[in-house]
Amino acid sequence: MKVVTPADVIEFDTEFAQDYHDAAISGIQIASESKCLVVGLAREIAPVVPLTIERLEQLSKFFADFSVHVVENDSTDGTPDLFKEWKPGFDVTVDSRKLDRPHLPSLRDADRTRPLAEYRQKCVDHAKESDSDYVIVMDYDAWGGFLNEGIMTSIHYLEDQRSMFGESEFFGMASVG
Repeated sequence: MKVVTPADVIEFDTEFAQDYHDAAISGIQIASESKCLVVGLAREIAPVVPLTIERLEQLSKFFADFSVHVVENDSTDGTPDLFKEWKPGFDVTVDSRKLDRPHLPSLRDADRTRPLAEYRQKCVDHAKESDSDYVIVMDYDAWGGFLNEGIMTSIHYLEDQRSMFGESEFFGMASVG
């Protein structure tokens, strides 16, 4: 399987190429001295787990210290086993539970969003116990992936804002792809 990223399908705006490049280089330098924790949800995603693992291993190379936490429940396709069998050169923890809840991927109402909020809170709780400099929250079924360079530019801009406004004033960024 080939790792596909958004860069493979989205045309880059050359007007901003130098700024993007400079921000990515700055973010890479910052990351190289930083600890990062990636947390996220995984349910019934066995087909995409190998790509997710490959992407996370690529991302890990940018950081001085890197760890991954997976929150999973009720998968019947081997999703938690794939993550538990993964033995990279960094810490991976899997919080896997049998809750006997229905899988409701196509719903957008409270029957789906309330349990998702509960699962995401597990990610937040794990992140609060971490001493990481950065916490990246993602769903581990991102078929289109993510750009490491995009994450590095986000780190650059986060630190840029912190330097202007103070750490307590600017502590996070979000993206919906």
